[in-house]
Amino acid sequence: MITHLNATQLAQYHQDGYVALGRILDDQQLAGLRAAEARLRAVPMAHDGAKALTVFRHLVAAHEPMVREVGAWGSHIPLTQQLIGDNVVFWYTQFVTKRTDEGAGVGTGAGTAAATFPWHQDNGYASVEPCTNVTVWVALDDVDECNGCVWVMPGSHLNGILPHAN
Repeated sequence: MITHLNATQLAQYHQDGYVALGRILDDQQLAGLRAAEARLRAVPMAHDGAKALTVFRHLVAAHEPMVREVGAWGSHIPLTQQLIGDNVVFWYTQFVTKRTDEGAGVGTGAGTAAATFPWHQDNGYASVEPCTNVTVWVALDDVDECNGCVWVMPGSHLNGILPHAN
């Protein structure tokens, strides 16, 4: 696992607005987070549509000890400190489960259509000055262009926060 961002990675973060860290979880953490996501996914919520392809569970650290442990003391913390300084606040957690049409019980049953999510800026959801929010996106399963990976627009952060609506 990566323990320190090198000069190339730091330059990429400042130029492109992101850096891929690779694996940041050990096997125990990964298993714990997968189990936490499964528990929370199984709890029905009023706003979960019967055909929802994307399930959001917000503020999960309040309910899941492994999420708190990884979020507050995970291997990403020293890397984040390299980006924004030592004063790091762990303040928001969520699970975003992107299911296939088969997993949501809709569509053809082929299980090939993945949930989509519109383009957005994570910092557009909360006004923080200076704009030093850092999102650490962790895939709990293998992802690719067909099943829910994150897409980024390199350099778009240089334009500041664009008008944003929830």
